Amino acid sequence: MTANAHNLLAEIERDVLNEDVSLASILRKCIVLASRADAGELRAWATKELRGYEGNDTVPDYREVGAPLAVDAIAGLNRITGQHISPRSLPDFVQDAISDKYTFYVGIGEIEATIANADNTHVHLSLPRATDIVAVMNSEANVPHQRVTGVYWVISVAALRAILDHVRTTLTEMVAELHAIAPARSGSPEPDAKQLDKAISVAVEGSGHTINVLAPQDSSQANVGTPVAEPAPDSPFWTRSRKIGAFIVGAASVLAGAATVLTYLK
Repeated sequence: MTANAHNLLAEIERDVLNEDVSLASILRKCIVLASRADAGELRAWATKELRGYEGNDTVPDYREVGAPLAVDAIAGLNRITGQHISPRSLPDFVQDAISDKYTFYVGIGEIEATIANADNTHVHLSLPRATDIVAVMNSEANVPHQRVTGVYWVISVAALRAILDHVRTTLTEMVAELHAIAPARSGSPEPDAKQLDKAISVAVEGSGHTINVLAPQDSSQANVGTPVAEPAPDSPFWTRSRKIGAFIVGAASVLAGAATVLTYLK
């Protein structure tokens, strides 16, 4: 490893301990460091965390968070906002694809931006085909003067921060492992590709494990991490909606004291 690579590793160590430094910036430095040393596993993992995961990738389990479902509705003269519902209240055609958990496929930069733009303790993520879901719910309920106007996931900003914290901790453990296997002593060799890949493998999966990474020419096609239970990837509804991604529609709020709840949702 060159002197420039050594300096870059020192920058990564400094930045990862500074909560004010963007994780996206640190991960980009990891990609450059991995490229200089030809460390395929480190580059593949950092690239996935930056660019996001595809629908057929194995996504690390720390990217799955609790995500209660909620609706906005009108019931007579009352407006109901953020009424929590069970996934079983959704129409049959989406019940197998949507649950009260949500896996973030997007890159770390987008998660950081979501947190920065949040104006409350929660954010709303639109369900795939939300317009169709609302139309079917209203049609099946068929209650005069009552209708659903929106359906979405409610996700805590704290859960988003936990994803970032996990990635930052992983990078910290990688640096600590490098100090253990390739201590920076005068005259000692700098960490090579094998040492870098071992360090990220231990940080991601624990001591004695190797992460499952396929690192082709296009590292964005690599598979990384621990399996998370998801609906079958060959489902057209699920695959299409996951590739498009969720749209941030606003911060969550609940109208306290709403006396009327949709008959359909009882």
